[in-house]
Amino acid sequence: MKPSFSRKSISVISVALIVTIMMAVFSFSSSTALAEDNSVSVSVEDGKYILSWRAYSADTSSFNGYVISVDGSYTYLDGYYFTYFDITDLVAGGGEHQISVYASLDGGLQRIGSCLVKVIVSLDKARNIRLSSGFLFWDKVKNADVYLVFINNVFVGRTDEETLYADDLLSTTKDSVIVAIVPFSDSPYHISPAPTYQTINLKKVIEADLDFYVFNTKDGVVISWQPVGEILFSYTLTKDGETISYGNVTSSTLTFETLADGTYSLSVFGEDKVFKYDFGAITFSVENGEVTYE
Repeated sequence: MKPSFSRKSISVISVALIVTIMMAVFSFSSSTALAEDNSVSVSVEDGKYILSWRAYSADTSSFNGYVISVDGSYTYLDGYYFTYFDITDLVAGGGEHQISVYASLDGGLQRIGSCLVKVIVSLDKARNIRLSSGFLFWDKVKNADVYLVFINNVFVGRTDEETLYADDLLSTTKDSVIVAIVPFSDSPYHISPAPTYQTINLKKVIEADLDFYVFNTKDGVVISWQPVGEILFSYTLTKDGETISYGNVTSSTLTFETLADGTYSLSVFGEDKVFKYDFGAITFSVENGEVTYE
């Protein structure tokens, strides 16, 4: 899916308020264990999940140790005779986990007991926030379903991808802005971390027209323009006001393999170490696979 953003949806909601609301929703204990019997239990000690069980005492001649099952995945503890084990790594990631403990008897298993453990964990923080060609980017956060984005403490949008088009939002006379990203999960077993703040220095925008050329090839519709120094190009392609494609360009040529009939507008931008560039736009039409433009 494309990142979702609408100016109508912008509201002045502080990062702290958003996080407070999310933390209130998940204000219950960070983990619970629901025991099916008194033989097996899980406790949390200094962030570690410690599984304890009743010692096996019968038929000791064939007793080889214990076996732990977490959601049907077995961990064999051959020669292990203690009645506790650190299962933190086995339940990492959050969620409900069915835990069972068995005695290992010369290859056979004798069930000792079971319990259900509900583990609630925090998502990792968003990292490596950067701005390139009008787009905010950051690294993917495991188990995050959406990301809430703030600029100068104002909520500006949410996206299910690790990017958000923000060029319009950064039109400011200031030299820098503060961006905050909050990962969010739909799962009740994953809570949001504290926001990641990143100060981003803005570049002056220079408008400069380029000559565009549009033509058909066997590969599709090709749009090209003259290269300009060591500039990283980016583009936005719209149809009837809706963005249908965008991204960076490694050369001064773009090829669109399949474009439906209609009228399109391609805007081209650029960026180097000092400035950002607006190279204007070209409008063209596609009809029965043939392209025309003025």
